[in-house]
Amino acid sequence: MGRRAGREWGRRKDLGRATFALALGAASLGALAVGGVAIAALAIRKLAVKEARVGTLEIDELHVRSARGLPPPPA
Repeated sequence: MGRRAGREWGRRKDLGRATFALALGAASLGALAVGGVAIAALAIRKLAVKEARVGTLEIDELHVRSARGLPPPPA
């Protein structure tokens, strides 16, 4: 009983280590995925703000030109 129980305990110990390693790997991959999504969201937001500023400048230019009686700029 002594040797056999020892081998079974060793297998259980190895199985526990493997399970822990898999869980740790899955958690790491999850953290990387969340980080990637956050970086992508920031990049999209930055691009959207940049586009909005360009659009605002174009609208402001049209207002100024129309206030001065000038035609809109050529497309």
